[in-house]
Amino acid sequence: MLSENDKILIVGVDDEVERKIVLRSLLISFYAKEKHCKLVIGNFKQRPQPLYEHAIEFADSLDMVFGIETIYCVKDTGIISNIRIGGKQGE
Repeated sequence: MLSENDKILIVGVDDEVERKIVLRSLLISFYAKEKHCKLVIGNFKQRPQPLYEHAIEFADSLDMVFGIETIYCVKDTGIISNIRIGGKQGE
């Protein structure tokens, strides 16, 4: 078990936030593979919210992405049957 001061270093990743994102992706991928589940990663845009409309317009004017987050979802192919595995329909 790692102590509070220990870190898992990833070659080529110096930024702390990026390191956490890569580590999270690795752990989720490992879990999905070990449990024979399908890993689904998608980018989902938030629904328009009047409170943030000015920020969205500003981001659009600079061609920036605003309000998009990456979702990692592990689906049990034994329960969900509409997942494609390697181009074939799950059982």
